[in-house]
Amino acid sequence: MSRINNQKNLNASVSYTFVKSEFFDVQTNRYIPSSWDSRSLLTWFFTYKNQKAWSFGAKWRLSGGLPYTPYDLEKSANIEAWDAQGRPYYYYTQIN
Repeated sequence: MSRINNQKNLNASVSYTFVKSEFFDVQTNRYIPSSWDSRSLLTWFFTYKNQKAWSFGAKWRLSGGLPYTPYDLEKSANIEAWDAQGRPYYYYTQIN
């Protein structure tokens, strides 16, 4: 994390985080990424206070992509299966 403070009422901060979130899948007997496994997070923000005591600020975050489970398009295209669940079916063998 890097932080800038100066005498002109400007504050800024930049931080980078690396995180790995996994869980143990007992069916495959291995660790797989969880739904929160975004790996890289880059955050930048600044605040500025002007002469009239107004404060302005902004924050920007860049995040890695999250894992997802694809849809089983063949099963989801079956009208009876769709009507039973009311939404698409996932490939549970390809979770996250």
